[in-house]
Amino acid sequence: MWRQVITPRTRKAKAGPRSHAPGSLESDSAHPRRSTHDPLTPIAVPKRFFSLDALRGIAALAVVFWHWQHFFYHGTVRGEFAKLRQPFYQVFFLFYDKGWMAVDLFFCLSGFIFFWLYSERIASRGMKLSDFWLLRLSRLYPLHLATLVFVALAQWLMRRETGEFFVYPLNDAYHFGLNLLFISGWRTSFGDSFNAPVWSVSVEMFLYAAFFALCLAGRPGWVRLLPLIVAGAFLKFHIPIGRGVYGFFLGGAAYICYETLFRRQLVNQAIKLLAVGVIVGWILVLVEVKLGILASVASDGVVDISQVGNLLATGLLMPMTILLLALVETVKHGLGKKLSFLGDISYSSYLLHFPLQLVIAALVGALGVGSTFFYTRASLVGFFLLLIVMSLLTYNYFERPMQQRIRRWWGGARSSWGTTKRRSPQADAGPLGS
Repeated sequence: MWRQVITPRTRKAKAGPRSHAPGSLESDSAHPRRSTHDPLTPIAVPKRFFSLDALRGIAALAVVFWHWQHFFYHGTVRGEFAKLRQPFYQVFFLFYDKGWMAVDLFFCLSGFIFFWLYSERIASRGMKLSDFWLLRLSRLYPLHLATLVFVALAQWLMRRETGEFFVYPLNDAYHFGLNLLFISGWRTSFGDSFNAPVWSVSVEMFLYAAFFALCLAGRPGWVRLLPLIVAGAFLKFHIPIGRGVYGFFLGGAAYICYETLFRRQLVNQAIKLLAVGVIVGWILVLVEVKLGILASVASDGVVDISQVGNLLATGLLMPMTILLLALVETVKHGLGKKLSFLGDISYSSYLLHFPLQLVIAALVGALGVGSTFFYTRASLVGFFLLLIVMSLLTYNYFERPMQQRIRRWWGGARSSWGTTKRRSPQADAGPLGS
């Protein structure tokens, strides 16, 4: 198990508090971690990356902004709507226009977290395959099944009352089976069905299997990651699994960079360089989304310029952002802690937002209120408040209790994973994290 605390070069090596490494689920209560502004204070790996939890939560809400257009659908056909009139558009234009790319950020975050928490444990045979899948399925499947059944019933009622489904058209027995098996997003030809945003979670199920198999051959390094990243880059515009492979293993590469910088005591130097690159990168993204420069450049017939921009954003900026946040939190523990609850509820907010949209669309239609209502700021604020409250309740009173019950019933995880008390909170993050 990799364990290390960095002490400043300016002082002779001296015994100090030992930090538990990424992947270790133990806490060092005898030596609380302190701020590293004091040059004599060791730099220690955090027990939990709160900033990454917060980032995951914000990404989940970005998808909700992207799906705000659902309220302007006529059945399963998107109607005409004034994009610039959407509530708070001038503030959240990045989310309204590019919120779909938050899914790529999910994949990248998952890769970083999984490599941090699981890679060494799996490679050293410290985790069984059965325990790994028990942890994953107990975390993901209960809410997936509940929302699947709810949406199936709600769509049936919607079609009975209006003659049409809402947004997603393929709500039949075949696609219900695909969703039950958690494979609904593995092929583009499967189409959009039921609670369709869950497609990305189904891709993560494939990624978990690939990740476990990869780690069985030893801790993955650059030699094995690069071919997967390159293959994902070629496939991401063709099949959903390619998109997942690209983002997930880029996240894994970001973790390897993090581990290397930590070992070589280059955390502070890397923060300065990365901060410049990340800030400049996000400024360029905002300018591009606002002005559409790349979109207006004619393609040379071989390379789609917009796809090159997509690859750069997902292939460089997203992993760089994750790496920067992890490094900064290594120096300043607790960064983003106040917003980390958004990460805790990210799975709920991601899976609940479409069912909530379906219910609200049905109510608005029954009351005879036009879709112009969804241009109002009150509609957006009310929806997000309701979604966050529902997600908090679901996380605390459904997700976690079901997860604990399933693990008690099956009881397999404790054999190689340890008791609940010793496990990292981040180990129970959603698929949008770990």
